[in-house]
Amino acid sequence: GVSLAAASMRPRTVAVLPCTNWSKDPAEQYFSDGLTEELTGALAKVRALRVAARTSTFAVKKGDRDVRQVGRALGVSAVLECSVRRAGDRVRVTAELINTADGFHQWAESYERDGTDIFAIQSELALRIAAGLSAELTPRERDRLARRPTASPAAHDLYLKGRYFWNQRSAAGFERAIEYYRRAIASDSEYAEAYAGLAAAYSMQPFVGELTPAEALEQTRVNALKALELDADLAEAHTVLAGYYHAHVWNSEAAEREHLRALELDPNYSIGHLWYANFLVSMRRFDEAIAHRRKALELDPLSPQMDLMLGSTLLAAGQHRDALAHLRDAVELDSMYWLGQATLGEYYEATGHMAEAIRFHRRAVGLTPRNPSAKAGLARALAVAGRKEEARAILHDLETEAHRNAIYAPPVATVLDALNDRTGALAWLERSYEQRHPALRFMDGPRFARLAADPLFRDLRRRVGLPP
Repeated sequence: GVSLAAASMRPRTVAVLPCTNWSKDPAEQYFSDGLTEELTGALAKVRALRVAARTSTFAVKKGDRDVRQVGRALGVSAVLECSVRRAGDRVRVTAELINTADGFHQWAESYERDGTDIFAIQSELALRIAAGLSAELTPRERDRLARRPTASPAAHDLYLKGRYFWNQRSAAGFERAIEYYRRAIASDSEYAEAYAGLAAAYSMQPFVGELTPAEALEQTRVNALKALELDADLAEAHTVLAGYYHAHVWNSEAAEREHLRALELDPNYSIGHLWYANFLVSMRRFDEAIAHRRKALELDPLSPQMDLMLGSTLLAAGQHRDALAHLRDAVELDSMYWLGQATLGEYYEATGHMAEAIRFHRRAVGLTPRNPSAKAGLARALAVAGRKEEARAILHDLETEAHRNAIYAPPVATVLDALNDRTGALAWLERSYEQRHPALRFMDGPRFARLAADPLFRDLRRRVGLPP
């Protein structure tokens, strides 16, 4: 093995690679994915460890896993490889911890239990990994690891299906996630994680779905508070509640309090750092925002979203060259990521390269044809480039859609302004304000630069609770 001195020198960083599904049924994939994610989440709560986030570990392709390369890509000193097989009521998990410096196997272990006992396997594995990396656990962390989120295997199964669809990060995925989380709660009405998942899925609806902000707002609030009533130490629920206070009710003080509590409970929670940085950007606290964006990227280095959000914050802070490098990385990691293409469009808009801006905005619309934010980006770029008729045609579609579903997305106002209709732009934002549209808290960066000096726009920012 390894001498104690050498073990104590090694940084305690680990990644749980996606568990291989060895069940006969490929439809069981959600179960092995869920196990990977829950193990990652359990380890992330141990302060003495730094754990790579799920997006990055899932980006590591199964076929070409040279653990030394994986270690470098994820910035970890150890990886856990595992496989899971479910047969009837039995679950068998095989796991091995591998040192990424030399590919040396530190230990291998098999667990076989009744399906209801998957949590016991997870907590034993987490304890074994922490011990293998000589990471000290506090008594409270030990209690957290031993905790069973639900006593119902059926509820747990439905929850894992909800996570599977949530991770698709699409309008259809969020809808399916809501359906499965609801069914998990019907199966166990005290399942805190399922309420937190439900709140998170609802909080995304005004940005991607058909729900009005008012409907989404209520569902986000009720479910986040219910999750915390059942488990006050659930970092995910504190983060969702913080997002609710920030984007939906515009209470900055309460938002910051909840964000800090989430990160105190789970310093490895990459989404916690990501959402707190969203809040800090709105408050124009760019240096702090960039620090949390960098931390999120360090925890989740292969996530296009983490690169993108760091790039977009650097862009809002006027650090153009650094911004471009991260935006390009995001698109390289996932060329199908519409927001990556759209933000590159914004970068070229901000730096005056309009042909490039239009090209990237057009790609974004191609990837998400019905998304109002993507369409508004393209229309604005066309208007700025003097192609007013094309811009007006897209604006007409956006207006028709807004009258149909009564969702007035703030980026549409930037199109009206680029078409020299400042009055129309401000009237549109006023409608967004009446709706309490959550995107109003993100009226920053190059998109809104033209409006920034207008006294009525400044007054709107004040009413939304944003700094001048």
